[in-house]
Amino acid sequence: MEQESAFDELWTYTMPRVYNLLSDPQERDNVLFPNTWVPKAALVQLAEHADSLKKHPPIRAGTPDPYQPKN
Repeated sequence: MEQESAFDELWTYTMPRVYNLLSDPQERDNVLFPNTWVPKAALVQLAEHADSLKKHPPIRAGTPDPYQPKN
């Protein structure tokens, strides 16, 4: 999903979008097609990240500070 600003329409895409943040920090040019290897490489890391969130869930918004994790 993508949105220009908080007040703009939310766009949903059927394919991932890939940006080169070094040369395009405003994320204007989708570079997926010349770089089709990127999603395949990124999916492994994304799956690992999702698994880590199951093992160590993120702290919920509004949790009092200092946070004391349950053991």
